Amino acid sequence: MNMTYVKFRQEKEKKYGAKYCYSTSAQYLPQYPGTWKSVSGLLYFLESIVCFESFKNTNLFYNVLVREKFQKIEVEIPVNIIVAVTNGYGESSKIKTGFLKRFLRSFNTCSKLLLITVDTDTEKKTYAFSLLENPFIFCKKIKPFLPGSK
Repeated sequence: MNMTYVKFRQEKEKKYGAKYCYSTSAQYLPQYPGTWKSVSGLLYFLESIVCFESFKNTNLFYNVLVREKFQKIEVEIPVNIIVAVTNGYGESSKIKTGFLKRFLRSFNTCSKLLLITVDTDTEKKTYAFSLLENPFIFCKKIKPFLPGSK
């Protein structure tokens, strides 16, 4: 099934009854911090929920070479249980650091790591995603929707 981005957004808005706010390409790290094995997909959030969704690779060359059975991965995180959205260093916004420290961080995998920590009555859990973009972009965009930010 071929779906446009606009139709995808509309479908998600209808499903969750909330406005679609932001999306980015991401790697979900389901076993973090135990292993960095990842699943590629789309990380997005609406006003009330953060979601990750994997999609079947449509590249014919890839599918001929890699004969693995596709398993759809979907993660839904209600915004009202999120207690922190940070990068791999536990920061939610840029902190002024020296040139050498910024330069060394650019080579570190933690610099592109996004951590979403939730707290429910039964557990505290951290979801980990590796992003192509700076995690602070996601942190900044979701901040107004987090509990206690209004």
